[in-house]
Amino acid sequence: MSNGTEQSPETAFSSKSRYATIERNNAESFLFHEHPPLEVIHSLHSIGNSRELGAVATRTLLAGNMSPLNEYGPVHLTPEGRVHDARRNVAAFLHQNNIDQKQIRLLAPERDYTTPLTIINLDTISLEQDDAQLLRPATKGDFMYTHNAELALAVRPADCPVAFVSAETPKGEVSALIHFAWLGVAHGYVTQAKEALNSLEVNWESLRVRLSAGAHAKSYRYTNYPEDPREKFPISDGLFVDITQGKEDTTYNFAIDVAAAAYEEVLKHWDITPYQLFMDTSDTAAPEVGYSSHSRTHQHYPVDGENSRDLVVARRP
Repeated sequence: MSNGTEQSPETAFSSKSRYATIERNNAESFLFHEHPPLEVIHSLHSIGNSRELGAVATRTLLAGNMSPLNEYGPVHLTPEGRVHDARRNVAAFLHQNNIDQKQIRLLAPERDYTTPLTIINLDTISLEQDDAQLLRPATKGDFMYTHNAELALAVRPADCPVAFVSAETPKGEVSALIHFAWLGVAHGYVTQAKEALNSLEVNWESLRVRLSAGAHAKSYRYTNYPEDPREKFPISDGLFVDITQGKEDTTYNFAIDVAAAAYEEVLKHWDITPYQLFMDTSDTAAPEVGYSSHSRTHQHYPVDGENSRDLVVARRP
């Protein structure tokens, strides 16, 4: 933060204590006390302190970049080379985990978060193939579901936690994937997701949720934002922390605790117990972790120059 700022009460907010609470809840969650209904597999681009300058030379590459978009992947490759590299990485990762590529349904995320949450029924919607040769809905949407136990739900996140949901319904067990971008959380997508689950007539006692890792406030910061985020997004309690305003201008600096906010909002608005919810509390935006991160690429960390995407897949055992 720059000198000469006014601190808001949120600066006293302890992100660390939020994750300590989540960890305590995790230990008592269904994941450690019953056979989970969904197996969640997360590829890692690298591991350990690979993004610290002294360890770059001994970096361990586990799965590689999973996105075919030209801005992602090894910087020494051409745009076409990055596409082929991503295809090879995806195919190898799925093969190693015995996942049939034809059964994958990849999320096509929302782009306009001022609109209501888009619900995608994978059992009826038209599909298209992306550049990594994975099938995805032809319609963009942050909530997709299926009653087909043979399908595997997949997403390539970038600091946003993703909920993998299983529940009983009158039509049988349903699997759902919900992408919680910070803008989605700020626009009420958590409560809208509950409405969608209600429309599927889920048995709420049977519901089990796995939340993938996301960015923590200590590593996920915005500067020179033109508006007070609390006023622009008034329903986003707990999402924005450490808010300061410069005395010499009207811009705002703040941190986004999207992972903890998503966990807490799911627990509160879905009215479920901590037993029904497990979250990976890794900080995807931290410089020392092996998760891919869009925000970390734009920070002043001694990274090795690559912006990558992981692939997260959920399937029924």
